[in-house]
Amino acid sequence: MDWCRTQLLDLVSGWDAADDSQRSQLLSNLFASIEAESLRQRGLRFIAVPRAAWRAFFQLLALARET
Repeated sequence: MDWCRTQLLDLVSGWDAADDSQRSQLLSNLFASIEAESLRQRGLRFIAVPRAAWRAFFQLLALARET
C-alpha cells in the first residue's frame, strides 16, 4: 500500500510538467480503461477500471471512504 501511495503522489507532483503523451502513460500504468459519460445536469461521470496490480489499493480506498 505504501508503494501505491508513493506512486500516486509522484503522479500528482509530475502531472503539470507532463505533456499529453506522458499523462496518458501515467494513467495507463494505473487503469486498464477510463470511460466518461456526459450527464445532463451534473457534468461528467468517469468510470476508471484499475489494473489488477492496483485493484486491492483502490478497494481499500473505497472501504475507507465508506467508514
